[in-house]
Amino acid sequence: MTQVRVTCPQCGDIDLTIADLRGRICIETGHAEYRFTCTSCKMISVRESDPKTFEILTGAGIHFEPWHLPAELKEIRNGLVICHDDLIEFHNLVHNETDFANAIVALETTN
Repeated sequence: MTQVRVTCPQCGDIDLTIADLRGRICIETGHAEYRFTCTSCKMISVRESDPKTFEILTGAGIHFEPWHLPAELKEIRNGLVICHDDLIEFHNLVHNETDFANAIVALETTN
């Protein structure tokens, strides 16, 4: 089986088989990456795959699974922008059981 040399951030260069690598490519942007688990330290590494690396890896037989950007990125956003003070107010609200219960009741009655 074909051997591929990759670099683990902890252990340095290691040799793996094609079956040890998994790839994925974004349909919308063409961004590709591959991942592997180091045989020594067992750490999972994810590496960006530039066009040249992508060509080499696909030529070696590594399948790149297609994926799509989240649909939420296409949603139209309207309304006020959340600021730091809003987050603090929300934090205080959810940590006070009475205020939180009242907020839930208020939300349920408006819908």
